Amino acid sequence: MAWVQSLEYSRVFKNFSLRIALTVGFILVCSNQLLARDNGEKMWQTFRAAHPLHTQTMALSDPDASGGRVLVIAEPPPSFSKASAENSLRSVFGKRLGSVKFQRHPVGYDGWVEDIVVSLVPTQRKKSEELEDLRQDLAELSILLFGTSYKVVIEPLKAGPRKAAKVPPSLSVKAPPSLSVNAAELHTWLVDEAMPLVRLHGGKSRPLRELLSENKTGVFLVRGRALSPSFYAVMSI
Repeated sequence: MAWVQSLEYSRVFKNFSLRIALTVGFILVCSNQLLARDNGEKMWQTFRAAHPLHTQTMALSDPDASGGRVLVIAEPPPSFSKASAENSLRSVFGKRLGSVKFQRHPVGYDGWVEDIVVSLVPTQRKKSEELEDLRQDLAELSILLFGTSYKVVIEPLKAGPRKAAKVPPSLSVKAPPSLSVNAAELHTWLVDEAMPLVRLHGGKSRPLRELLSENKTGVFLVRGRALSPSFYAVMSI
């Protein structure tokens, strides 16, 4: 009988210990989420103190002690609807996405703009792999917001007074380099190679010599096959 009672007490103790552990874990998770939201709001306030007027950009904090980050999406475009914002962000960041909060910033007498403050939770991957994943996610988000990741700038986000800082190169979104074209290259493409030009709003493609001989003017698209099959340039004559 004593052995049975001892076994019963052992089961009760294990269940009680498990409940305590689960409760403590839940409290810690809730506490971390509240701290992350509070920290994110402070960072957003600092960001808006430095950008009191209209600005459309993204700003990212350094990782905190737990590895989490705060991302501010300042004045997202109308195409990024508020109703579907969380689902859209979930599709980009997946399990990395923590909380999503909308913050209004007053502008002028009675105007306002709205920003999105996002908390990003750490993953269990290696630091180098996590940075690469984050870089890819930011590029995807830029395409979702603005239609391109070309020359996207991710500003540094701080909770205190803003200091001159740069986002680590590992988080800089990769994009094609800036291009400069000289007169000789233009002559080669448009005159020697007779690359076809098409009016911006459609029509038959024609070489530059033919257009100039007929005194045609307007805005045209030219496909730069010398650079890339997918490269297009806009020119007016």
